Amino acid sequence: MPDNESLRWLTLNDPHLRPHGLWWFDEHGGELFRYPRHFERNFEPVDSWRWRLTTHPSGARLRFRSDTGRLVLRLETWHDQIPPGGMSELSRRGVECTLNGEFQVIALSEQLGLADLELYRDPGIGGNEFTLWLPTYNPIRVHGIGVALGARVEAPAPYRLPRPLLALGSSITQGANASRPSLTWPARVARRLNLDFVNLGATGATDLSDTMAEVVAEVDASGYLLKIGITHVFDLPNFPDRLNRFADRLRERRPKTPLLFIGPLAGTRHWDAERRNFRDHAGKLNEVLLEQVSRRRSAGDSIYSVRTNWMVWRMPCIPTTWVSPVWRNG
Repeated sequence: MPDNESLRWLTLNDPHLRPHGLWWFDEHGGELFRYPRHFERNFEPVDSWRWRLTTHPSGARLRFRSDTGRLVLRLETWHDQIPPGGMSELSRRGVECTLNGEFQVIALSEQLGLADLELYRDPGIGGNEFTLWLPTYNPIRVHGIGVALGARVEAPAPYRLPRPLLALGSSITQGANASRPSLTWPARVARRLNLDFVNLGATGATDLSDTMAEVVAEVDASGYLLKIGITHVFDLPNFPDRLNRFADRLRERRPKTPLLFIGPLAGTRHWDAERRNFRDHAGKLNEVLLEQVSRRRSAGDSIYSVRTNWMVWRMPCIPTTWVSPVWRNG
């Protein structure tokens, strides 16, 4: 819009606008990648499913305080052709704005490429804390944030702990079927605990490989949340070895950081035969997970597990009360 040129434009280099949830931001020259670029060679080629998903900034946030009466995000988007089933364009590509922790708007550019999104206009109110939640399932490039001329821009209130949570998993962790970026389960857990977080979930692509253990270990987190998903349910014979190898590799660098495994979500008895088969496999894997975690805890490891024996199908609604007690007291 023409009057947007009268705004004061800030970039991500502004010290008050440093992105949250992007641990390797300084390595990427302003690109909003969730995984470290120096590990790219350890994955499949650059156009692989996994690497493409890690360019979707799920969990990334821009936080700041300002008395501005207008807020405009100048962004560039392009279509990546990886839409999870059941998600609208708005829930997949939208940018969400919260004001003092309360939802304000989720907005979507009508066209791909460079565009301006007006996220806030209220000249009568000032001194607010803004959080811009970037898309869960679409790459984005932020070219600037426009605020009113003369508006103050300051750092937001600090989180309760200086180190973030880290969430690792597959589609339900990245945010499949969440209606807004702030409603993924890692976002809900972190918000309940007033903690920063890093979301390394990648739809259908996360495993317990040595590479993933090294990536996770690079993040100096206050705790690691690992959601075991469908990819592990049908590989039960190899699961104990993979879990323990992953935990051992992580402990080489992070020996004392709490580690919480969240088991696969088992389902309803009213499914068809194929899904009931999945439910049975998930139940068995939860038993194995509990056994392996109990063994490691008895040996002194700071490791925990959550057994999940029910779900609302395809809804990312892991109750935050399952996770909160581990980190409630810091």
